[in-house]
Amino acid sequence: MIKSISLTLFLVVFISACRIDGNDTVGQEELNFSTTDDSEIFFKNVRQLYYDLEEIQAANLNVFRIKERSVSEDYPVINLAIVWNWLKDEAYILIEPNEILIEEDPLVVHWRSPVSGEEGIIEYSQGNTMAQLTFANELYNGILNNYTFEIISNGLSEPLLKANKDREAFRKTMADYFRLTRTFDQR
Repeated sequence: MIKSISLTLFLVVFISACRIDGNDTVGQEELNFSTTDDSEIFFKNVRQLYYDLEEIQAANLNVFRIKERSVSEDYPVINLAIVWNWLKDEAYILIEPNEILIEEDPLVVHWRSPVSGEEGIIEYSQGNTMAQLTFANELYNGILNNYTFEIISNGLSEPLLKANKDREAFRKTMADYFRLTRTFDQR
């Protein structure tokens, strides 16, 4: 009896300590690119299975794209890739809009909170790694806050990240990125 209680308690503690998904918003000041040996091992052994891998050996880069991402060209899609520079122990987020959005610069996303009615704009002009990470983080935080999104495409406002599949692929990629860069662990 005591063994089963001890085992149950151990499993509860172990499972909560190994929480893979983050459900906390991330502030701008928490963003970083550094990876550690243990976070890289965790990603490679546990999370890499859920990603398509593109190796760019000449640049010492591995690019990971979540398998459940949308490849549709029927509506606006913004996918993410995790770019791991294994030589520098750094990881980056790469914004990958589909063909519908490829010519849009800047990307202008209108968000709205269904609870408070508050609304605003998230804008991304093609830029460096921090600009891409900041834009992706703002969308990630909006997903966690259950915001609705619309994007300007060819002069028209269209829904963005409306399908649960698209939102989850985006959210999971960002959560994996934050786990890889130990953003969640630095709190």
